[in-house]
Amino acid sequence: MPYTPPPGPSGPQVPGGIRHQWVLWLNQVGVLQPLLEQLQLREEVRTALQAVRGEEVAIVASGRLVEVLVLNRLMAPRPLYRVGEWLQGSVLAHRLDLEPAQVNDARLGRLLDALDGVTATIWPRLVAHALALGGTDLAALYDDITAFYFAGVYEDVPQITYGSSRDGRPATQPEVEVGRTVTAQDGLPLA
Repeated sequence: MPYTPPPGPSGPQVPGGIRHQWVLWLNQVGVLQPLLEQLQLREEVRTALQAVRGEEVAIVASGRLVEVLVLNRLMAPRPLYRVGEWLQGSVLAHRLDLEPAQVNDARLGRLLDALDGVTATIWPRLVAHALALGGTDLAALYDDITAFYFAGVYEDVPQITYGSSRDGRPATQPEVEVGRTVTAQDGLPLA
């Protein structure tokens, strides 16, 4: 169902046959939405949900709804019940061929419930696409582990433990170990 603009005021025709003006907000959609396409967000969402739920039979594809949610969060966060209203004033409805009424809070809520079990599958694949697009060299990676020491009592925080210190100090202070993996070429953090 293609998105049709609301009827505008009728009046004299202007050159080019324009009878009314239709104003939509482009904002960052022109930059962000093509990036989501390059990351293959729609395809990754569809594939992940298909593996869990089987073939998708829906009025609106889940991948397109996820794009709407991501762009809404990035550009002008709204509660779920107002995302369709936001979409109506954006060029995104036209770009994704969506009726704003199709993007309602019940549909978005069901989508978020379905995504809950597959985000751990989708996220690494999106990161892999982003790294490939950026030409990041993964041939050599550096790992570093460091420890932060704490003073005080932290009995209810399981991450803070007494451990053996790499710098030779006795294990008398609680510590948290943190690891980081970065690319060798440009120091891009990966994990």
